[in-house]
Amino acid sequence: MVLEKLGSSLKTTLSKIAKSMFVDEKLINELIRDIQRALLQADVNVQLVFKENF
Repeated sequence: MVLEKLGSSLKTTLSKIAKSMFVDEKLINELIRDIQRALLQADVNVQLVFKENF
């Protein structure tokens, strides 16, 4: 159930890229927030979600 919801959330988030005319910093930040929100709703560790690898 949790994985289905996570998959659905990620599909919705990625569809924003397909629907956009161009990709800018604002869109990327929105996508990151959406992905973080989806991961948190799937009970992924908060520290892992917000860890920066770059």
